[in-house]
This record gives sequence, C-alpha cells and structure tokens, in this order.
Amino acid sequence: MDPWDDDFEAALHEVIPPEHHSSISPTTELLSIGLDSMGSMQLIILLEDAYEIEFPLDYLNPEVLATPSSLWAALSVVRAGSELGPT
Repeated sequence: MDPWDDDFEAALHEVIPPEHHSSISPTTELLSIGLDSMGSMQLIILLEDAYEIEFPLDYLNPEVLATPSSLWAALSVVRAGSELGPT
C-alpha cells in the first residue's frame, strides 16, 4: 500500500503516462516516468485544488518534485500548516 491517499494517487495518474501507472512507488524518479516541467506544474495545480492549499514558491523545486515520496512529504507539511489557520 502506498503511503499517500487516493487524491494524491489520482493527481499522479492525471499527469503520468498510463503505461507507467503500475510502476509508481514512493521512490520512483518522476522524471524517469514521463513527468516534464509542464506536467510538474499541472501536478502542483491539481494538488493545490484537491487539498485547498497553496505551495510556497520555495517548495517548487526539483528536490520536492523528484519522487512521489518527496512530494507527499512537502504536501503533508503544507497541509499541516494550513490546518493551523491564520496566525
């Protein structure tokens, strides 16, 4: 079982070519399975919409977008901050 939820999985499947869906694991290099720069931005938008969050600009970097695991970790941090509400 993957360490993320169905919304995250659906977003990945939206931007990753179908022939690579079965090979997605937490450590899969997303570039190696067809995620290009346009797909990366589309993925960020899908996740922001699905989780009603906004990624800080400094999260939009190759390290965060490298693997599903790194992206899920960043999303989890952003979501935790969003759940705290305004300060």
